Amino acid sequence: GQIKQHVHVLWHRTVRWARSAPPTRLGAIITAPMRVPSLVALVSGGASGLGAGVVRRLAKNGAKVIVADLNGDAASALAKELGPSVVGCGADITSEADVAAALDLAQSSFGEVIGACVHTAGTLHAGKIVHTKKKTALDLAPFEQVLKVNVLGRYCILPPVCAFERVCSP
Repeated sequence: GQIKQHVHVLWHRTVRWARSAPPTRLGAIITAPMRVPSLVALVSGGASGLGAGVVRRLAKNGAKVIVADLNGDAASALAKELGPSVVGCGADITSEADVAAALDLAQSSFGEVIGACVHTAGTLHAGKIVHTKKKTALDLAPFEQVLKVNVLGRYCILPPVCAFERVCSP
């Protein structure tokens, strides 16, 4: 009732504001390139999909990028395609040693510490929890892998990146 009507009114006010805005107000926000020439970024899951798009955009705008992906060959191929400002490495984000190696690679490749971490690594497993015809349940191993990558992986990568930045920053 009232909440739906309130949301409807806010939506129309926002649309009206956007339509009445001078081109520089919205156009500059949406289309202006973000120049990041001094930024060193780590993109986990950066060899394909959303991660590859982030890597391409960062590299295009001048950032130095470490592409950390489970598929090290794809990460290296993307880095080779984009030039010397991008370095690819094979890394399992659920492995503290792999994350540390990616951080060290950034330091040794660019001589600078990570200034940004874009965490796009993730996985999923599509399947029925219970097959009614087969009368079997979904195997637990794929579900555990999804949790390991999507939940534990975030914890494995973000604290070391923050600690590394704090320790290495001047």
